Amino acid sequence: MSTAVTRYADVLYELARERDGLQDISSNLETLQALLDESDIFRTIWLHPVLDAELKKKMLEPALTPYLSSLAWDFLRLLMDRSREALLLELGPVFEDRIRKARGITRAEVFSPKTLPEGFDERLSQALTDLGFGQIVVEERLDPALLGGIMVRIGDRKIDGTLRRRLQEMEGLLTGGDV
Repeated sequence: MSTAVTRYADVLYELARERDGLQDISSNLETLQALLDESDIFRTIWLHPVLDAELKKKMLEPALTPYLSSLAWDFLRLLMDRSREALLLELGPVFEDRIRKARGITRAEVFSPKTLPEGFDERLSQALTDLGFGQIVVEERLDPALLGGIMVRIGDRKIDGTLRRRLQEMEGLLTGGDV
């Protein structure tokens, strides 16, 4: 995640909060992310490096404005005017993190090779809260490349409880090398 994405998400958050439109913007960003993921036409127009901002606005305005708040459309126009369209690809999750942060909630991404057992996320959330991470919301991510165990990412911190990491530690102990 770039600093630019964080700055734009912070500005959008503040504007939406002032206008009591956090839920609208959150919903609009979900809609835009779905369009980027599912519509080749929208993605091509939005990210096209040669189309200028005015042409993009003319092409997208009739299709988007009925579904977006005025603040969301104004924000998209700002991104187009500043040639920052690519930021929209990362903006949704960063904006949601900003909302959680304001509410004192921290997101923990939990990577595992298979679906976690029922109730595991609640126990993990409580354990992380007890360790001083504040109120935690667990988001599970499947990563078939992991051999076993879990890896937890909270912001820029990583707690690695994967089998690969344990095997590396054992190798280091057996070979006398640093882990």
